[in-house]
Amino acid sequence: MKKQNSKAFTLVELLTVVAIIALLISILVPTVQRAQRQAKEVAIKAQHHGITQGLEMFKSDFGYYPTSLPQTSDGVNINDNRDNYTSVDPEITGSHRLAFALMGRDKLGCPAKTGATWQVGGHDVDTDPDSVTGWYYSTSPDGSFEGTWEGPDDADWGSPGHKTARKGPYINPEGFSVVADETMNLGTSSTNPPDDYVWLLCDKYNKKTDPITATSQYQNYSMILYYKANDRGKYLRNNGSGGTNDNDQIYYFEDNRVLTPDSRFKDVNGDGHINEEDFFDFIQDKNASIGNFDMPHNRESFLLISPGWDNTYGTDDDIVNWAR
Repeated sequence: MKKQNSKAFTLVELLTVVAIIALLISILVPTVQRAQRQAKEVAIKAQHHGITQGLEMFKSDFGYYPTSLPQTSDGVNINDNRDNYTSVDPEITGSHRLAFALMGRDKLGCPAKTGATWQVGGHDVDTDPDSVTGWYYSTSPDGSFEGTWEGPDDADWGSPGHKTARKGPYINPEGFSVVADETMNLGTSSTNPPDDYVWLLCDKYNKKTDPITATSQYQNYSMILYYKANDRGKYLRNNGSGGTNDNDQIYYFEDNRVLTPDSRFKDVNGDGHINEEDFFDFIQDKNASIGNFDMPHNRESFLLISPGWDNTYGTDDDIVNWAR
């Protein structure tokens, strides 16, 4: 009887094939992940470019870049004197004000009227286009500025016939993950819920679309931070020499401090504490100084910072609007 030859794999051959497949997967997966990260980084840089163009158009229309001064929920600038910064809850940040300026609270553009003041909660507040109290709607049926300023709780807010003149919008909101920040509670009537009017622009790493309902949830979103340079600023930080004070700083960590709790910002200088010094070290231009004073990047314009794939600000993978 003729003996048949076996065509099956031996155990050694099978294990060899499995090992080769595992090796190929171990090589391929990191490559694919790197490609995905690079694609998102390119997309975020494009987002930053779009914001930059929008800010330049805003400046062309109004003569200045939007401020990043935090505000109270009724529109009072809470740290206009940088030496006396006081945190409040809720707090409108520089990044909220970026959204106001570029697309407006109702996404129909920012108010064209500037320089007016209004009484809100017993305080004089400005109605500039980058302010939460911008003049979006009025009681005048033709939307003119001769009527009375209307806020989100008022009857004529949102009515097309009462819409005031606008500039922009300077970006297309569809190109961003625009997240409603309900922690502000700026519109509380039944017809004007708060999530309609306060926004944060998030980058391509952002995976959540539901509204932010608690301050602690900021850590789950990939917000684009916005800091506007202080026109009176001279230095990166107050180092205690030369008679400088906080008003001489060009940028301020506090402008978005609410959005960057300790878990969201890296201990850049390694001293075991998260504070403004880590922010200063991160934005410092190592190739620029004036005398004994350090200088930041973009010292005459603004900073844009996205946290990158690790969702932590101040790390090497952050996407920023300066050369790195």
